[in-house]
Parts: sequence; C-alpha cells; structure tokens
Amino acid sequence: MAIPDPFTPDLQDRGHGGTGLRSRLGGPRVLLAGPDAISRAATETQLREDGFRVCAVADWAEVVPALEREPTDMLLLELPSGAQEALQLCRALRIDARFTLLPVIVIAALEDSHLACETMRTGADDFLTRPVDRRALGARLERAAAVKSLTDGLDNPEAVLFTLARMVEAKDASTGNHCDRLAHYCAVFGDWLGLEAEDVLALRRGGVLHDIGKLAIPDAILMKPGPLDGTEWEIMKMHPEMGAELIGPLMSMRRTLPVIRNHHERWDGSGYPDGLHGKDIPKLARIFQVTDVFDALSSRRSYKPSLPREAVVDQLRLESASGLLDPDVVEEFLGLLAAAPTKFLPAAAAPQSELGPRMFRLTYRPGE
Repeated sequence: MAIPDPFTPDLQDRGHGGTGLRSRLGGPRVLLAGPDAISRAATETQLREDGFRVCAVADWAEVVPALEREPTDMLLLELPSGAQEALQLCRALRIDARFTLLPVIVIAALEDSHLACETMRTGADDFLTRPVDRRALGARLERAAAVKSLTDGLDNPEAVLFTLARMVEAKDASTGNHCDRLAHYCAVFGDWLGLEAEDVLALRRGGVLHDIGKLAIPDAILMKPGPLDGTEWEIMKMHPEMGAELIGPLMSMRRTLPVIRNHHERWDGSGYPDGLHGKDIPKLARIFQVTDVFDALSSRRSYKPSLPREAVVDQLRLESASGLLDPDVVEEFLGLLAAAPTKFLPAAAAPQSELGPRMFRLTYRPGE
C-alpha cells in the first residue's frame, strides 16, 4: 500500500483564489504548526482551498521531525498567547544548517505582536496579526515560496568546497572522522558561549574547511611519513593563506574565513601565517583552536594513543599557561566539558560511515 503524502490536498476542495487541480497538486508545501486545534484546522482548510499543500502538527516538538520527513517550502507558526517555546524553536532552526534558509512566517494575536517581533529577532522572516487577511496571508506565502525556489535553484560553489575538503581529509586516514568531530564540538561550544547562529554555523563549517588549503600542498610533503625539513615546513605553513584565498570570494563564507586563515595563530604571537597576538586573533579562530587541540589530544592517531580525559584537561591548561591558547576560552571550554562531558565523546559525532552525507547536512547551506 502506498504511504499517503502528508502534503497532498483534498482533491474535493474547491478554490477560493486557487488555480485549479494542477495548482493544488503542485502548489507550495507549507508545514503548519500550532497547538490550537480550531485555529489550526481553519488555517489548514483555507490554505488547501487556496492551492497550498499542507502538513499540520500540533506540538512545537513535532516541527523538526516533520521537516526531516518531508521536503517543505515554508513553516507557518500559529502562536497562542505567550508561546515562548516558539522563540526557542526559531533559534534552533537557524542554528541547524539544514533549515537556515527555510522561510518562517508567524501568526500572532495583536496583543502578542511583541512576541512575534521577538521570533523575528531569533529567526522568523515575517509575521501577521490576527485576524489574518486571507489575501495577505496567501501573498506572503507565495512570496516565501518564490524565495525558497530561487535559493534552491542556485548553483552552489560551497558544495564543491566541502567535497574538496573531504579529499584532503581522506589523504590522512589516521585522523578518522576528524571533521565530523570538530564540527560537532565547535557547534556545541559556540552554542554554550551564546554566539549568534551565524557564528555557530561558521565554526561548524570551519570544522570541515579549516585545512582546505592543503589542496595546494604537494603530496610529497603532505603525506611524508617522517619529519618535514625546514623548506618543507615553510611550504606546509602556507596552507591557511591558501585556504583563505580559495574561499575568500564567497560572501557566504565571510564568517568562516578567519577560522581558516588564523587557526594556527598562537596567543603569544608565535603562530602563523600572520603572527597575531592575543585578542588580535579573531574570536572564532581562538574558539576553534581550543576545540581543535582538544580533538587532537582526545583522538587516537597513527603516531600516538588517545589521552584520557584528565590528561587532556591538564594539557589544555598547560598550553594556556604556556601562551599558546586564549586562557579565557580554555576556561570556558573546561567549564562546558565539566558540565556536559558526554557531548565530547567521539560517539556524539557522526560515525565514519555517515561522514560525507551527514557533514553536508550539518554544514552546507544551499543558495548563498
């Protein structure tokens, strides 16, 4: 038996502003969410009559699973009075790279317009107040669908970059799923620090792209089994600049650029390529450095075993005291590590078998 499509409309509906059967079968797909059953049912009926395909859920917790199950063109949130959970939902959607460009439209009572404004600050794109003018709602949804169609149809050079970054990682089997772990650890840490969603996404992307400049490093150096000589090391140290040049033209990567260029700087100024010192090192790069060192210490490599958690903590404190890492960032990280230790286990990141597809879902935002 075929599984019914939750977005398939009732073919017995008769249009009020719709454009017939073809429109209703192929119209924009709306995920409608709201706990008020009467209001939700009325809006759903109206949207179906106007040619939209609708999937409706009653609980805010059902929104993300519904988005994961079915392709959706936009999310329509019907807010009851004082629905603070909607703020958390909007923020969660904007942090999740799979849904960053999904249009979100909010309907709220006039007396709750301040709440609707707050949802826009945390990630919603538009809002209307009750009573909703039917034509205005249809026009907003049609516009949102047009924007979604445009962004979905653009060519995406970012996809090429992530593929190339995977090629670099594949050359060194000893690192395991290093990119997955770093992307996960960076996102957890960035969220703990209260960073903006765009900065959390930049850190997550940096987890995959930080070494993309190694594409320009000869394999004879990159894969040399023994120590590098002086000349080889100078060439190897060029990879952050080369990576920055590679992604520099992409506006969508502007926040990730400092992570790629400056992840080898050191707090005492002894790093490269720019020899930056202290807080002259971009903040996201300093945050990334700590998570990168944590992963290097915690993971088994061909030349060393993984260290136990206590030894990792001791080493992070030592590198902070030695002037290699930002001491404030290290202390914040150690605080998170103590508060949520299970978030920093290798199993918390994707398994190796899912490394490619999962990483694209987590870091790749189409259409920028």
